[in-house]
Amino acid sequence: MSQRVTVTLTEPYAERSAEVAEQLATAGMTVERVLPTLAMVTGTIAPERLAGLEAIGIEPLAASAVASARKTKPKPEPVQMPDGTDTAKPVAIRAGTKQAQIIAMLQRPEGATVAEMVEATG
Repeated sequence: MSQRVTVTLTEPYAERSAEVAEQLATAGMTVERVLPTLAMVTGTIAPERLAGLEAIGIEPLAASAVASARKTKPKPEPVQMPDGTDTAKPVAIRAGTKQAQIIAMLQRPEGATVAEMVEATG
């Protein structure tokens, strides 16, 4: 699977973005966009071809880091329970509340429509 890569060009290469894009394509990158005003080239490359970018003066670790940063999503921090267990405690729902009515309606085999929930809870 290809990784998305954005290459930012610095001086003196910023003014030669088309030439750099050709070199990137030769190194195995599928160039999608050349953005000369922003001095950037975007595209995709197979992970095993990232090392080929080094031949044209692009550090593969930087390209890999950009690709990885775009792919990763922040993981939520696990919430520690006060008693030290990692299991969630069941929440008690008070009988007779609107919330209890909605939950009971949604748990029916036929479920519930929004109209039914609105009518039941006023």
